[in-house]
Amino acid sequence: MQSTRSTPKSPADIEEFHYYMDKDQAVTLANFLFRVSGHTAPEPAKPKWLRKLIG
Repeated sequence: MQSTRSTPKSPADIEEFHYYMDKDQAVTLANFLFRVSGHTAPEPAKPKWLRKLIG
């Protein structure tokens, strides 16, 4: 994640942070972001074997 307090004048003005999360944390964050943005999560894709079977 990158952030600045004002318009950066040089690349050195941009602060960079690295966050590591497991799958459950990523899902929780994604669901939260969908909820606060007013968007809906995409429909889960059908398994590949099912797509081949159904077409």
